[in-house]
Amino acid sequence: EAVAQEFAASVQEKHRQSMVCLPPEFAKEPLCRPHFAAVEVVQRREPIRTVIEFIEHYLVVGFNHVYMSVDDAADKVEDYRTALKPYIDRNVLTIYGSFGGQTKGHLFFQRTLRNST
Repeated sequence: EAVAQEFAASVQEKHRQSMVCLPPEFAKEPLCRPHFAAVEVVQRREPIRTVIEFIEHYLVVGFNHVYMSVDDAADKVEDYRTALKPYIDRNVLTIYGSFGGQTKGHLFFQRTLRNST
C-alpha cells in the first residue's frame, strides 16, 4: 500500500508539470489537468501487438493518455515497459505493476487518479 501511494504521488507530480487548461464553459473543475481524456485498463498476458493496437485505437479516437496496470509477474511488467517505451517517452502511457488482480487495479486507478484526468 505504501509503495502504491508513493508511486501515485510521483505520477501525479510528473503530470502536474504539464497541465492542460480549458475554459469553464468546456470543463468542470479542476480546469487545469494533465489529461482531459484518459483511459485506464488492467491487462494480463496480452501480446504486445494487441496492447499497441489498443493504445493506438484510443489515441486515434481522442484520448490523450492510457493508464495501464499489468497484472503479471514483475519481469513481464518490465517487458511491457521496454516494448512500449516510445509511448511512455511521449507521455501518452503510464504503466503500473500488478496490484494483485483486476478489481484491485481498477480501484487503485479510481482512488489515485480521480482528480488528475
